[in-house]
Amino acid sequence: MKDSLDCLVQQAIADHLGWPEGQIHPALELRRDLNLLPLDLVLIALRLEDVASMHFPAERLDSVATVSDLVHLLHTSARSIEHKRRLRAGNAASSSPFTTVPPRVRRHGGGTPLRRHRGATA
Repeated sequence: MKDSLDCLVQQAIADHLGWPEGQIHPALELRRDLNLLPLDLVLIALRLEDVASMHFPAERLDSVATVSDLVHLLHTSARSIEHKRRLRAGNAASSSPFTTVPPRVRRHGGGTPLRRHRGATA
């Protein structure tokens, strides 16, 4: 999976810059070597989210310095999403009565009081 993420990140960066994919290497620094601005990094991240069908927090992009860092961030996000899917699938498959939502409490007469107040007319 890591190899496919490497290729995905390198392709997204190469497409954004208009460069051949072979010129993008994991050790390249995004700001110094590739002259990427923070906005460029956000645009690349949005493209990766669309292509990979995943989301990673924008505030984590501040810690990304190299192409390899971006691959690692994408890999971490993919693991997190897979973990959440497994948790959801496990909860859905559970037959324990404690994982179900209790039934709603029904009111008598659609919310009308059970007895009338004294002095109320019918």
